[in-house]
Amino acid sequence: MNIQKIVFSFSFLIMISIGHAQPSDVIASKFFLDVGYGYGLRTSKAPSGKVEKDMYDNVKSGGNLNLEFGYKLNPQSSLSVAFNRYGFSGTVNSNTLTIANVNFGSGTWKSKGNISFVGPKYNYHFDTSNKGQFSAGLGLGLLSYKSEDIINANISSVRAETKGNSFGVIATADYYYFITKNLAIGAKLGLITGRLSKVKVTSGGNTVEQKIDSKDGGLGQFNINGGFRIFF
Repeated sequence: MNIQKIVFSFSFLIMISIGHAQPSDVIASKFFLDVGYGYGLRTSKAPSGKVEKDMYDNVKSGGNLNLEFGYKLNPQSSLSVAFNRYGFSGTVNSNTLTIANVNFGSGTWKSKGNISFVGPKYNYHFDTSNKGQFSAGLGLGLLSYKSEDIINANISSVRAETKGNSFGVIATADYYYFITKNLAIGAKLGLITGRLSKVKVTSGGNTVEQKIDSKDGGLGQFNINGGFRIFF
């Protein structure tokens, strides 16, 4: 998904929200903390190789952690620091483990890692009732990828760690229902996009830098989290 289109679309959404929202006197607190956990689904295209595609099918969904600490500029607007972490793990067993055009023979490939976003985010809030509040947000930041891969096969065995960083965009929409004046529970939808152009791979004490094909470096994901928001 094109990053420029996402930035424009959410900027337009925020402007519409500003035009229709009314001032809120519900919350006097300046600071808030969101804590949520849920499910993430990767949206990038699967790799072309058969074994790589099998692994992608194993790791394209996983647990998602969302943390956000914010400051209310006024009743409708806030700035926050958002952290989102998607974790994955998968295993592929094959008689012909051919990965990146290298034949490892018959064996098992295990992969475990995470995709993390951290960066500043602007949020617009408006009340839908005396007890509920809807928010839409857009942020820019650092998108990081890390994985540990272990290949145990009859021809060759390898243990490697892969790391990479990219510019990322996060867009969110959430709804929270107030239990008390300072505590609310709710759900948050999120969309993260970004793409790796290169990674560093460490294996056997040696680190090499590898370029990533533009078709295979996508880190995009959709996530949904349930949790709570504390105002203080």
